[in-house]
Amino acid sequence: MSTAVFYTLSTVCQYLTMCSLSTVCQYLTLCSLSTVCQYLTLYSLSTLCQYLTLYSLSTLCQYLTLCSLSTLCQYLTLYSLSSLCQYLTLYSLSTLCQYLTLYSLSTLCQYLTLCSLSTLCQYLTVCSLSTVSQYLTLYMLTITTLPVTLLQ
Repeated sequence: MSTAVFYTLSTVCQYLTMCSLSTVCQYLTLCSLSTVCQYLTLYSLSTLCQYLTLYSLSTLCQYLTLCSLSTLCQYLTLYSLSSLCQYLTLYSLSTLCQYLTLYSLSTLCQYLTLCSLSTLCQYLTVCSLSTVSQYLTLYMLTITTLPVTLLQ
């Protein structure tokens, strides 16, 4: 009987040892796999989140930078064009007004000078002709009447 008990106890111990070892191995394997999976999942998620955060921030910053630069460039372009147009308009109007004023004054002065000279020349001509005519007429009359007067 003692052999049977020993054999039974030995078999039971082997069974329990095998079962325990198997259970412990399974538990350790599952625990280890679970821990590794959790670690990998957390690491992957962390890395993914960091990447997405950095990518999102980078994309957002690029968008904001481009948008800001675009808006700034548009503003500067519009402001520059507006200032340039105002300057050119004022300069052109000023130049045009100066030109028209000088041209008008020049033309007016030429016209007045010509008109005055023409009127003066006409007056002098008429005056001179009138005076010469009167003088010649008097002279002719005097010469023609002189012999008659001398004879008398």
